[in-house]
Amino acid sequence: SFQNTGLSGWYQSLRSPLLLNLDFTSRQVLTMQFCEGHKVNDLEFLHRMGISPLEVAKALVDVFAEMIFVHGFLHGDPHPGNILVSPQGPNGFSLVILDHGIYKQLSEDFRKAYCRLWEALIILDSPKIQQLGETFGVGKYARYFPVIFTGRTINR
Repeated sequence: SFQNTGLSGWYQSLRSPLLLNLDFTSRQVLTMQFCEGHKVNDLEFLHRMGISPLEVAKALVDVFAEMIFVHGFLHGDPHPGNILVSPQGPNGFSLVILDHGIYKQLSEDFRKAYCRLWEALIILDSPKIQQLGETFGVGKYARYFPVIFTGRTINR
């Protein structure tokens, strides 16, 4: 569960529903606490509540970057229905991450290689991207990583 990852307490604007009655929870069904909030992409709600979409976006990037790049945990279903914004929180809002049924823990080697890949993508280091493409088993197709992940091409 998310609580077991050690991530639920590190970020003050992050909430996660608690796992409830184990009698109603199985491998197929998680029974979790109800949390108030609106989908992260509900701009009308954010504006109505005086919540900055930019600050929400920054918090979302911080949370998922910490989960993936630092702790090696990958949420298996991060869509707007599973990421809510609540108007309660220390910075005027909190993120509520739902559906913790599918997590992947990355191996330390994979996590580090993935970090190196993103660094190479940001600075458009073509040789490093190709090298990491070999590491990830995609070979020559690694040349498409920049456009797929960042919307940029190497030839800019």
